[in-house]
Amino acid sequence: MNKSRMTRREFLRLAGITTGAALLAACAPKVVTEVVEKTKIVEQTKVVEQTKVVIEEKLVTPTAPPAIVTPQGRELPLDAAPLEKQILYGAAPGERKHFDYVRDIYNAYGMNSLSEPLIRNDPDFNVVPGLAESWKPGPETRYWEFVIRKDAAWSDGTPVTADDVVFTWAHAANPEMANSLIWFYAPIKGVSKVSGGEPATLITDPKTGGVRKVDDRTVQIYGEGPSADGDPCPFMLSLLSYQAACIAPKHIAEKDEAHWADNLPQISCGPYLCTEWEHNKSMAWEINPTYNGPQKSGIQQMKQYIPAANDVPVAKWLAQETDMIPSLDSAALAVIRSNPTLNALLHFYANFESQYVALNTFVPPLDNPKLRLALAKSIDRVTLGANVLNGTFTAGYTMLPPSFPAYNKETEAIQSYDVAAAKLLLEEAGYKDGKDASGKQLELEITSGNTMHAVRAVYIQEQWQTNLGIKVNIKQIEGGVWGTDRTKHAMPIFIDQYEYDYVDPSNMLGLFHSDPNSAAANNTPVEKWGSPRFGWYNPDFDKLLDQASIEVDVAKRLAMYQQAEVIQCTDAALIFITHQVIYQVWWPWLVGIPADKNGNVVYRPFDLTQYQMYIHKDVDELKAKYKGLA
Repeated sequence: MNKSRMTRREFLRLAGITTGAALLAACAPKVVTEVVEKTKIVEQTKVVEQTKVVIEEKLVTPTAPPAIVTPQGRELPLDAAPLEKQILYGAAPGERKHFDYVRDIYNAYGMNSLSEPLIRNDPDFNVVPGLAESWKPGPETRYWEFVIRKDAAWSDGTPVTADDVVFTWAHAANPEMANSLIWFYAPIKGVSKVSGGEPATLITDPKTGGVRKVDDRTVQIYGEGPSADGDPCPFMLSLLSYQAACIAPKHIAEKDEAHWADNLPQISCGPYLCTEWEHNKSMAWEINPTYNGPQKSGIQQMKQYIPAANDVPVAKWLAQETDMIPSLDSAALAVIRSNPTLNALLHFYANFESQYVALNTFVPPLDNPKLRLALAKSIDRVTLGANVLNGTFTAGYTMLPPSFPAYNKETEAIQSYDVAAAKLLLEEAGYKDGKDASGKQLELEITSGNTMHAVRAVYIQEQWQTNLGIKVNIKQIEGGVWGTDRTKHAMPIFIDQYEYDYVDPSNMLGLFHSDPNSAAANNTPVEKWGSPRFGWYNPDFDKLLDQASIEVDVAKRLAMYQQAEVIQCTDAALIFITHQVIYQVWWPWLVGIPADKNGNVVYRPFDLTQYQMYIHKDVDELKAKYKGLA
């Protein structure tokens, strides 16, 4: 029988199969794995053996792009923009006078990215390393010993040593520096006495001083007390994590303590360097390439404008001139809430800040405790926070906010809103229906120093006049004058606020402890003066604070603070009115802000958040998407 020949078409078809297989084998992701089936086609005298090729699909992982590593050595997440786009645009807190944060935070704004405290707080208020790599308490916490991070250096190459730490606290307490917050550091042995004019050796003496060098990298900080080894200070770690408790460069600052930090350039041992400062206009910051600490930033540059008096932050944010508004006022919040797209970008948290009305108890008729308590119980705080202040504040009845250590909800009842009880107290104070026994109208004056005070003053004026029949006048003065008058105890009634500096009741309640130095400076006995800011003195309150400050048993010391707050609320020298709720907003190209233990993704300027965030790689696309939402 004749065998048929394979046609050209059949040949090409079979060749195509094998050729295709060869090509597939060469080109990922398809590869030939095996020949799985052979069949024979019998057609008369023609026998053709065909091969069926089964191709297995395999995923071939693409080669990962090289990681983005910052000059400080931090590897950024895969969704990070290139380093040249890691720029944060924002507003500076205000125009600085200098960079000497440790002696004057109000004029330096405590930029603890230029220097670094020994320790810091994470978003859950846990103490974590800063300049110190480790720490431990001495016996009964009479001192705390810190070991400075190995190879820590100032940006000019000078090592950071224990000498810098010792110098820092002597510098802060130097009376020539007129440190307005020196009382804050009073728990450090020797600080108050040195600021009162006694020798600096009370801080610097290597054997008996409050801050003692052990070796170049080791320093001990002692609690204030009568003995050579001080008294226990269980909250020293909290105090030293304060934003302004940064270290000053001894080799620079000691040459001119008053002016070493007035201008650029400034050296840094922190994550950033300040590179530009156009007074009253703008500032620019870049990462410090010599920084070897744990807070290596994703943001490589910060460009800040310095707000003018008529600044409208929300307008600049809507125009994408800034990336974030860390705290929205009620008007800006209303703008954001009115737009569903923008409303979805809101974040908020209950801040540890309390607002209050301060009464000078040494000035009649405010020396009458029943009158003070009547005033306290006649204010509807719920309406004030929810309606007048647009939900940016909640009702407050104590200095310690909810969730703060030693907060006790039961104490809120002392100053709670109760008009009937307030009227009875007013009558017992001798001012039934707002008039004294002779029928003379009781008249009070509230001094206001800014817009925030003014809004509250108008509301309180209405409450006291409506609920108690008292005539209330409002005196508006310039903010600087208001601050001076507060120091002089020159205002019988004023509105003020205080935000926590560290998470311990000694911070928020210690503000009201009497101060002999302040009293002496004003030629007044302390029992007729009180604290640096407030005309109120209660020895039982002071005693409890003193006892709690050295009590190492946590439960006992918190109970002491709770007892002290009962005294404070009952005396009603401070009428507590609201606690702050911070609303904030940022554009979605700003990422990396971690959730706290409660799942809240919020920006707190005094923890590690500012170093963890970074700019997303889709920043340009996102800016185009959100453009024009004003």
